[in-house]
Amino acid sequence: MSEFGKLRARMVERPAERRGVLPTLAGAAAAFAVGVLTVLAWNNLPSPIQWPSLLPGMSDSQSRPSFPGDRIGRAMTAPFLKICLTKDLLGIDRGTEIDPGLLLQILEAGSVQGRVTRILGAPREHAALELAATWGSVTDCVYRQNTWNLCDIDNRALAVDSANTFVRQADEIIAAPAAYAATPGEISELSTTKERVLQSLRERVHDGLLIAADFGFFPPAALKHVLKESEPVQNGCSKR
Repeated sequence: MSEFGKLRARMVERPAERRGVLPTLAGAAAAFAVGVLTVLAWNNLPSPIQWPSLLPGMSDSQSRPSFPGDRIGRAMTAPFLKICLTKDLLGIDRGTEIDPGLLLQILEAGSVQGRVTRILGAPREHAALELAATWGSVTDCVYRQNTWNLCDIDNRALAVDSANTFVRQADEIIAAPAAYAATPGEISELSTTKERVLQSLRERVHDGLLIAADFGFFPPAALKHVLKESEPVQNGCSKR
């Protein structure tokens, strides 16, 4: 073959070689693009903790218990009053006919403890300690009752009111015992009752029988701390 024929043959072969390389380059580019998209998609996937919110019926708002309806009634008509606030507790003669709601009004006013003290010769300041101790007895009794009774909105109101009142009074006295003529033994008893009530509250909140919203905007600091750290896992009254 002449030199001209060989040169022409080589010129025909080179385009064919280029045509064979092009599909290979296109495949590599496509594979690269797919890889980039895969990485970007993976980086934008929600973390595993977010996955339940992507499933039907499993969003965060749907997985939390709800607490609809009226939750707080009237403490003065709470069935717990007949059990936890007795005439003996207030030093009232057993033969006296008196409504439990009126007993609560007397305790709220502090009138019995304000006029006399139960310890002969105790200073007048001691009346505040006696009042706090009485509220402690009532509150402790309320929180020791069968928990399902808190599904009654009046019992729930008494649980809220008594805890707010007792813890507030107890904290003031524990912070300055000398101002209330309180002995170390009395302060210890007050503190023990308070801690028992707070522990019971944690359990009631955990079961959804009581929730933070029940206690209003300004509960005592100790109550607020418990309500903040506790989280309901169910509505304990939803099936009642």
